[in-house]
Amino acid sequence: MNNFTIPLLIRSTIALNDIAKVFVMITLTVLCLKGLTNAAGSSAILLLQPRTAPADGAAQEALLKALNEASKTKLQCELISFTPVLPGIQLALRDGRITHREVSSPHKNIQTLLKCLGMPVGMWVRVAEINASVKSMANRITAVEVSIATPTGDTVSEFIDADKAKMEELAALESERGRSKRKVKPKVEGIPSMQLFVNAIVRRIKAALDTASLEENKALPTEDEFAQLLSKARMLLKEGKLEEAAALYRKLAMLSPGIASLYVELGEVYERMKRFNDALIEYERATRVDRKCVDAWRRLAELQYSLGRVEDAWHSVQELINLSPDNARHLLLAARVARLRSSRLGRINGTIAIEMRNIARHYYQRAIELEPNEEVAIEASEFILEVQRTNGRRSAVELLRAFLSRAKDDKLPLKALSMCLSLLIQMNQLDEAYGVFKRVLGDEPDENLLRQMPYELVGEMLDARWAQVYEQVNSLLSNFWRKLISREDALEELSWLSSDAERIAAMARKLEPPEKMRRSHDRRLLCYDLFSQAIAVAKLYIETGDPIHQRRAYLLMQNAYSEWKALHSK
Repeated sequence: MNNFTIPLLIRSTIALNDIAKVFVMITLTVLCLKGLTNAAGSSAILLLQPRTAPADGAAQEALLKALNEASKTKLQCELISFTPVLPGIQLALRDGRITHREVSSPHKNIQTLLKCLGMPVGMWVRVAEINASVKSMANRITAVEVSIATPTGDTVSEFIDADKAKMEELAALESERGRSKRKVKPKVEGIPSMQLFVNAIVRRIKAALDTASLEENKALPTEDEFAQLLSKARMLLKEGKLEEAAALYRKLAMLSPGIASLYVELGEVYERMKRFNDALIEYERATRVDRKCVDAWRRLAELQYSLGRVEDAWHSVQELINLSPDNARHLLLAARVARLRSSRLGRINGTIAIEMRNIARHYYQRAIELEPNEEVAIEASEFILEVQRTNGRRSAVELLRAFLSRAKDDKLPLKALSMCLSLLIQMNQLDEAYGVFKRVLGDEPDENLLRQMPYELVGEMLDARWAQVYEQVNSLLSNFWRKLISREDALEELSWLSSDAERIAAMARKLEPPEKMRRSHDRRLLCYDLFSQAIAVAKLYIETGDPIHQRRAYLLMQNAYSEWKALHSK
């Protein structure tokens, strides 16, 4: 298909005046075709196909090709094919700013199209006459038709023949000669007609851009007006008037398309309206306007993750981490995306899946280091237990212990503590479990804190610790009876064990068991009380050496152990 049959889009750089401190450089950047990115400060010019067929298709194609090259060198423009499925037009159709009928008649509705796309100028060009006897394409065209329109002005059409093109070129050269003070008189006889027409069209494009720039600057709001409109849009969003807020944000974005935050806030409105695809478009547009907009990348990654678009989310979250590598919230999002990606790739590519698991674990750990958070620590531990079959419990415990050591004292992480204790008990690391428990809650933990923890877990840990103390007391009495330890050392060690047993019993008395476990709790308290009595009698035995106290101590210990055994036999 020849180029003259395809509508085209020209992007060009226009210098606009600064409006206010709140504005980043004002641009008229609009959505273009996928794969093409806008430079900062660039605009687009809509070039429609001519109303009637050109006099020569090959000449039309050659003219557009030459115009493309001239636009790149003289106006820093690029010709981009335009179709009704451009994202900007599709968004305008969804928002009701334009109808399908208007899109199907672009020449009649050029101003509306320009406003919807945010473009300053629209035009179409046609090769009107040729000299068929001339074989060289460079001199074959003898006349062209050009029509130019702006969003607020009328469409101006003009017929340019070879003589007019030559006169304009001569005038332009004379003007340049005057500025450079050259004495040599310029000549246009040697310039190909194709070049003359291209130069004439470029001059008209530039003039139209300058005019559009002035018109745009006149329409731009002042700093106070812009701030008022933005404040109103945010108020509408806060009040839940989403349709009105979206319309006002779109207006603000058209007035100042170079401010990424406007697209981010508009995307937020669309999210609340459940228009997720539109929200994605706005967030992506914000990242194109400002590649370093952290908020845009974060919201884009979060929405892609929630929609299950894992690969897109992974790309976005990588950009986010590159921009903000020390933000706990961003690292957590990256960990979750990597975790989901590892599960998706598990059956396809095991190597990448393992790599994603390691990356997810790293991001989890970094997030906890930067900002200790109980829910994140638990989530990360569950992930480790899920993917790490060998030593998974130990790795999870190490992560939880590291978190517990950095947790703030104003709010004790009881859920993380409970998970850590549960894992240690499963690993039969009873001393370590009790040590972690004491380190977090202290020797005499608050009653309310104890009751907030799972009753069975605390009871199991206390029972395990009690069993250790019981064995130590039993061993102590045996060693003293065999005279393997002195009376002073025995009394000192027994005093320490007695204090530990009393702490265990005191904590047990603070617990509030569920109704169905009331009887078991009473048996636990009886066990602990009997043992405390046994320790008191054992002290008398060590002090006096009386065998009656020895037998009483062993009898009380045997009764306490029987209760403990009965407690754990059910």
